[in-house]
Amino acid sequence: MNKYNKNKRDTFLKLQDYNKEITSNENMLLPLKEVWNTKITLEDYPGLVVIKKFFEDIGKELQESEQLTQEQFEKKYKNKIEKSTFFGKNGWVISPHTGGRDLDDWEKILFEQGEESIGSFFENDEFNILNKIVKDLENVYKDGPEKLYFSEGIKHFYKKDYTAAAMFLLGVLDYRYSSLIQMPDKCIKAKEKYSKKGISLQKEKDFNQFTENDHILSKIFYVTEWYPSLVGYMQRTFVDEERYQFKTKNEPPYLNRNWLLHGRMNRKVKRYECIQIINALDLLETMFKEYAEKNELL
Repeated sequence: MNKYNKNKRDTFLKLQDYNKEITSNENMLLPLKEVWNTKITLEDYPGLVVIKKFFEDIGKELQESEQLTQEQFEKKYKNKIEKSTFFGKNGWVISPHTGGRDLDDWEKILFEQGEESIGSFFENDEFNILNKIVKDLENVYKDGPEKLYFSEGIKHFYKKDYTAAAMFLLGVLDYRYSSLIQMPDKCIKAKEKYSKKGISLQKEKDFNQFTENDHILSKIFYVTEWYPSLVGYMQRTFVDEERYQFKTKNEPPYLNRNWLLHGRMNRKVKRYECIQIINALDLLETMFKEYAEKNELL
């Protein structure tokens, strides 16, 4: 096993459950509060001082962020938001299955090896995250067009027909994005739909709800990691940059929905590009699971 997936077998289940469950169960924060409020006898347990300080720092960080306005919050975490957007613009939304160390590795890999190499994170021989994600999504897409398109996409994916797979999977992604996110305008243009403006209303509602319910961890994940990486990915995938519009005949060096579905691509879609779409679907369903259930979209 390479260092990129070191210890993943032992920690994966806890990490993915933790990242997903905080969206609906902020009682997970209670053990942390107990730790930083506990008096530890360092003479008896000298090694615990490092652990205690770690949790004290987390507690201080969370407490300082609890009452910030959305503008103040986003200013405080500006660097983190920009880093998350960077991941999205390079093809990878921040997966609910990642931890902090994973993102440090992702950043290094992007600079040194390129975005394709991050695909190995999802397909480790010892513990295959991709298989877990596909099974989770199959449990979500039980009927309707999303079931048909997703099942066809996955069928072609496993047949290694990645171009056909991408066509179906992008259809699911576009449909679910439009269904789950409340847009500020029903007639919003595509360029704005997949931008900060497109998700602004939904993000504001989530921010206010997390603040009201004292869900600071959810607020951090959604606002500083998940929303910015999702927007970065959707923009590059569904919106043509000026330099990559059809009239320029300059094909983008990444998967773009318009170039694919309008028959303008001069290459085949690669495996990792399908994994990028599946990863985006996984994040989308993780973020809006409660919203979707309330609106009978699942």
